[in-house]
Amino acid sequence: MSSTWVTAAVSTLAVIATAVYNTGGRGALERRVMRQELEVAALLPSGAERDEMEWSARDRATVYAWP
Repeated sequence: MSSTWVTAAVSTLAVIATAVYNTGGRGALERRVMRQELEVAALLPSGAERDEMEWSARDRATVYAWP
């Protein structure tokens, strides 16, 4: 029974590590989200909603890029 749990744990860790490696980790996901928000904002007509969405994405990018 113990070897079954060890095998399952090792397999699960390998799957998680592979998924993180393939996606580039949290940083890559954050950059994709910010890029998508800016793309959506570019499709909106000029106005307060567009400005707010662009400001929010750029603000998060600044905070995320800060060392």
